[in-house]
Amino acid sequence: MYKRSLLALSVVVIASFITRDVAAQSLASRISNVQNGKVRFSFASRPEICGWGNGISRGGNTNTRMNWNSDSSPDVIYDEECSHSPVRVVMSVERGRLTKLRTYVGGRWRTPSSETTDLGTVSTREATSYLLSLASNDASKIGQEAILPATLADSVKIWPQLFRIARDGSTPRATHRQVMFWPGQAGADVG
Repeated sequence: MYKRSLLALSVVVIASFITRDVAAQSLASRISNVQNGKVRFSFASRPEICGWGNGISRGGNTNTRMNWNSDSSPDVIYDEECSHSPVRVVMSVERGRLTKLRTYVGGRWRTPSSETTDLGTVSTREATSYLLSLASNDASKIGQEAILPATLADSVKIWPQLFRIARDGSTPRATHRQVMFWPGQAGADVG
């Protein structure tokens, strides 16, 4: 009995160290460890946001269309017309470089391929911090694409950071347009 208890306690202690090590790694460092394939993570969305195969609705009246033309998505399965939470982000990585970012709301993940790294659910603060860092620092289309999912996050005020990005003279023009577009679409309280 004593040996079983000691063994069980050892397993719990080891598991807590492993969990702390994984939690201590930032989202950015976990993503940068992927060299090829897809990386996906999710976080809580604002309650008025819902999604379906090729779109996102904000409060039922504003739709955002995605880049594909079918009612299905390559990454998420939808069982209902307007599925709430979480925000789902999928990034394609080639040779350690982000090449594409897709955003979904609701639904459930499709079965991952062997080249998919699922980072699970992250906090809205960690997700928006990472996404806004991409918007600030990535001059490619990824910087632009990172803004939308950040605007969907629940319980995080991102507008001050978006406006800092907009005022930065080195922000690429296309990213600047996205930074200015999404607060209006979200009906942001920017006061």
